Amino acid sequence: MNINIEQVEKLKERADVSYEDAKRALELSGGDLLEAMICLEKQGKVKAGGVGSYDSRHTPESDTVNASTGGKQQNSKTRQGSSFGDVMREIWRFICRLFHKGNVNHFEVRRGERLVLDVPVNLLVLFLVLFFWVTLPVLVVALFFGCRYRFRGPDLGKEDINHVMNGAADAAENLKRSVQESASKEDTTPKQ
Repeated sequence: MNINIEQVEKLKERADVSYEDAKRALELSGGDLLEAMICLEKQGKVKAGGVGSYDSRHTPESDTVNASTGGKQQNSKTRQGSSFGDVMREIWRFICRLFHKGNVNHFEVRRGERLVLDVPVNLLVLFLVLFFWVTLPVLVVALFFGCRYRFRGPDLGKEDINHVMNGAADAAENLKRSVQESASKEDTTPKQ
């Protein structure tokens, strides 16, 4: 009698018993899976008719299936995946976490060493969504007036993000300087 691990795994999974019980039942049944199940039923380790049973009567419980749980009923929706309510709860939790992160992280506008504006990221996002055509140009123009932006907080206060923001401010400053230099060169050239 040659019993392999796949047989033991299959019986263990279907009958919801330990490896030891599954191996012993297979040894007693000569490796026959059906006989091993019957043997486990007789020992009281599996309820009779409990494994893989199906009831066609239409009742509220007819959505339940008795599979791989050792006789315990399991809702078919949870076997297939999450129910709609579970998915909606996860989406709500995600939105709440995102909203919380937006409130604890801040967007700062500084001009020199002076703090000009400090708002939660949620407010910045709200303004960008609702007043995009006003907010974005104001932010860009403010760069040319020496404003610098930075994020502060546990999630967005990272040096990488602020390094990018400083790079944008430096680029605006360089562009402003080159425009001023070219304008001053035009003023100093003699007109003929």
